[in-house]
Amino acid sequence: YGFYFTLFCNAVMILFDHHERFKKTIRFRYFLRRKNGFIRGNLKF
Repeated sequence: YGFYFTLFCNAVMILFDHHERFKKTIRFRYFLRRKNGFIRGNLKF
């Protein structure tokens, strides 16, 4: 019983870890895109 509970907890932690990493990646990509757009906007002037 405790063995399956440990497996379940590990799975949840792994999923949560992947979710956090995924969010950070999306935020980082959005930041890069915004930064690039800002630079392009400045070059237009």
